[in-house]
Amino acid sequence: MTHVGVWHITADGLDRLSACGVELEQQLENWIEQNPSLVRGDLTIVGKQLQTGAGPLDLLAIDPQGRWVVIEIKRGTLRRETIAQAVDYASCISCMPADELRRNVNEYLDGRSIDKATRELLEDAIDKEEGEARAVDIIVTGTRRHAGLDRMVDFLTSGGTLAITTVTLDVYEVGQGQRVLLRELTEADTASQPIKPSLTAEQVLSQADKLGTGDICRAIHKVAVSAGLHPRPYKRSIMYTPPQNRSRCLFTVWAKRDHPALISKIGFSEFFGIREDEVEQHLGAVDNWDLHTADVGRFEKGLQSLIEKAEQ
Repeated sequence: MTHVGVWHITADGLDRLSACGVELEQQLENWIEQNPSLVRGDLTIVGKQLQTGAGPLDLLAIDPQGRWVVIEIKRGTLRRETIAQAVDYASCISCMPADELRRNVNEYLDGRSIDKATRELLEDAIDKEEGEARAVDIIVTGTRRHAGLDRMVDFLTSGGTLAITTVTLDVYEVGQGQRVLLRELTEADTASQPIKPSLTAEQVLSQADKLGTGDICRAIHKVAVSAGLHPRPYKRSIMYTPPQNRSRCLFTVWAKRDHPALISKIGFSEFFGIREDEVEQHLGAVDNWDLHTADVGRFEKGLQSLIEKAEQ
């Protein structure tokens, strides 16, 4: 079990901060629902206490590539049983009938604001071919990790078919009623093999050729790969990730003409140590980037300069 000590640096020296985990345990689910970047920066929450064949799932999210993310929250120590339970939830989401999943998601989103691109992404992710399983990532979070948990996660993810992230969170008092939130992330899918895609990047690019977006998609693919980014293909898109963390989105380019590319300023900021305003200086201020009206050459140059800055 890992224990973390936190000290506040003052003019008089160091003051060790006290953890106040009871408050965290009471609010953890609501905090993650309101701000999913606590566990991952590119998620949209689309379900809470969603009923499945394995029981009620704490939170369900979707990432920019249409990959479902099961978030299992333990108000205490993460144990091996937590992983088994989360895998069971993921299996339920993977094979849940489209009408049932659509109804559950729509019930949660009713009255909540969601942009058109995310709504279209949800529809694509909900529907699946007969016999096809949906892609599902797993995040488990709590205040501590039990000894042996990491070994189990490493084994489950070593085949490259599962992506499991464990996140520990804790709150510390800094005085005068102020608190800080500490996050520790362990990503087994980063240390092991990347998730095996069902498609190759070339297959998606060939699809883009047929849809009339091949020139643009190939130009961006070339500069991304030459900059050292990893292409992760999906049915209708390619997600580009940091080479050392192939489950996190930096940006996504779609083969479909009517779908804007998505740029994750949070992704660039978190994994390359670059401020979000610096990402905007290089790539522009918009999150959704229209391939067909923007200056692709400018984007290529901006991407290259951004990667070079991150390497300095």
